[in-house]
Amino acid sequence: MELPTIRTLVGAGAIVICAGGGGIPVLQDDDGHFHGAEAVIDKDLSAALRALQFPAGSMGPKVEAACRFVEATGKPAMIGQLEDAADLVRGTRGTVVEPVSHTAASRAPA
Repeated sequence: MELPTIRTLVGAGAIVICAGGGGIPVLQDDDGHFHGAEAVIDKDLSAALRALQFPAGSMGPKVEAACRFVEATGKPAMIGQLEDAADLVRGTRGTVVEPVSHTAASRAPA
């Protein structure tokens, strides 16, 4: 249902990872009406809890997914509400997970 927002983000050069759950799977018919769909939404595999201290049912999976993305790509990841996408890209809302620079890593406590 958020496809227009996702297209806007992709068009702006953002790498979009969409994962979620808790909603009812729906399909839109030719008349524009939505109907329930038989499907499974498995958000658990989109992220897993790391050693960070975030509750598993809260920010844990989101932070894990963002960390894995940053580690795999070396690019920042943003966590926030889809309706705040423009503000996320501007850096005025949400949470940004960024790669650790070698300088910052060498100063990090053991």
